[in-house]
Amino acid sequence: MFVLPESNADHPAIIAERLIALPEHSHLKDASIEWLFRADPKIQAGRQILGTCYMPTVTGGLRDFFLWMVERLFGHFPDFLIVLDKGYWDTCGDRRREILVYHELLHAVQAVDKYDAPKFDKDGLPVWALRGHDVEEFTQTVARYGQWNDDIERFVAAANEGGYA
Repeated sequence: MFVLPESNADHPAIIAERLIALPEHSHLKDASIEWLFRADPKIQAGRQILGTCYMPTVTGGLRDFFLWMVERLFGHFPDFLIVLDKGYWDTCGDRRREILVYHELLHAVQAVDKYDAPKFDKDGLPVWALRGHDVEEFTQTVARYGQWNDDIERFVAAANEGGYA
């Protein structure tokens, strides 16, 4: 089940607005981003998924229904839809909320052409895309927030031990 975030100071869009002012997210200043919470934990490969960034598209027979449902829910069709784990959000504290929003925003990028120049459509609007992880975390997240969780600490320790080959 999914729920809309409450309109208050804890809304992820408020954090995102502040983060989009950073150079690494400045390309998103004109992007439409909407937010949902997942009420039930999502477990994938034995790990809890805290957030997912989507480009809300669907193909096939349910496409028209999906488009109608998204537009009805948000009043427009966003460029990106970010779904966060509500249980985690409610208990993690301000710093980890910011890290989660920062991380999910790193998935939202402007597409580039074969020369690595930003892509635009025929109307001059940005063409959006999704970016995958550098490793399991983004290098930029670690550069900004340090070793903020146990997984990253273990990864850095392994890298420092280095060189089995």
